[in-house]
Amino acid sequence: MSPQATSAVPAPSAQAPAPPVRVFISRTSSGLAATAEKCAAVLRSRTHVPVHVIIQTEFTGHWRDVKGMLFSHLHESDVVLCLIGPAHGAEPTDPATGLPTPVTGLKDPRTEGRCFSYTQLELLVARQLGRHVFTYFIQEPEPPATSDLLGPLKPEPPGLLQRQQLFITEFGKDGTNTYVTCSTWAALEKELLSIPLTLHPDHGQPNNLPFLTLGSLFIGRDAFLEKIRTQLVPGTATVITQPAAIHGMGGVGKTRTAVEFALA
Repeated sequence: MSPQATSAVPAPSAQAPAPPVRVFISRTSSGLAATAEKCAAVLRSRTHVPVHVIIQTEFTGHWRDVKGMLFSHLHESDVVLCLIGPAHGAEPTDPATGLPTPVTGLKDPRTEGRCFSYTQLELLVARQLGRHVFTYFIQEPEPPATSDLLGPLKPEPPGLLQRQQLFITEFGKDGTNTYVTCSTWAALEKELLSIPLTLHPDHGQPNNLPFLTLGSLFIGRDAFLEKIRTQLVPGTATVITQPAAIHGMGGVGKTRTAVEFALA
C-alpha cells in the first residue's frame, strides 16, 4: 500500500522576514578560541543581512558516529568558516583503546581509512555537503612581530604536526574550497567583511528533519512526489482548503517520502 496525500497547506506569507544566514565557525585548537569569537562579532555586525553564528566548541554524541554528528551540524549551515592553525588539534578516538578512529564513507576516496582531527573532518564534510566553505590558514607573522591571532598552543608530537601540514597541502589547498593565509587580525577581518553571506540553495528548507536524504537510493516514488508537488507548489490550480497530510499503513514510507520531498 502506498502513502496517500491530501490537500495542501497555505503558502507562506510574502511579508515573512528573511531567514538568517547560518554561519558555522570551525577552529583547530584552543589557540584560536579568541579569534573565532572575534570573527563571530564581525559577521554579526554586517547588518545588511541577518546572521546566526555557530561556533562548535563541544562535541557530543557517540564516538562511533562522529561523521554523522558533523553532517547534522553542518547540514544546518549556509556558510562554513574554517580557521586552521599549525596545530593538528583533537581527533575522534575509541574510548576503549584510546586510538584514533579512522574515517569511512566520505565520498573523497583519499579519506577512506585515514584519521582526521575534528576540524579537518568539518572541512571535509562541509565540502561534501556543498556548503560555501572559506578556509583561513593562520600562521605566525615574521619576527619581531607577534601574533594577534594565535594564542598559546598545547605541545603536540611531531607526527601530529606533520599530519596537519599534509592535510593542508592535500585537502585544504586542493582548489575545492576558497582559502587564504593570514598572519594578522587586520588581514583576517578584511577577508571576513568581503564574504558573500547568502543562503545555500537548499535553504530555507526545513532544518529539523529526522533524516538526511537517501539521494539516488530513493526510487519508485516519482509519481507520488509529483502529486505532492502539484498540491504544494504555489501557482498550481489546487484549491487550498485544509492542512496537508500523508497517510497510510505503518511502514509504507510516509516519513521517508515527506523527508525526501522536503529536501528535493
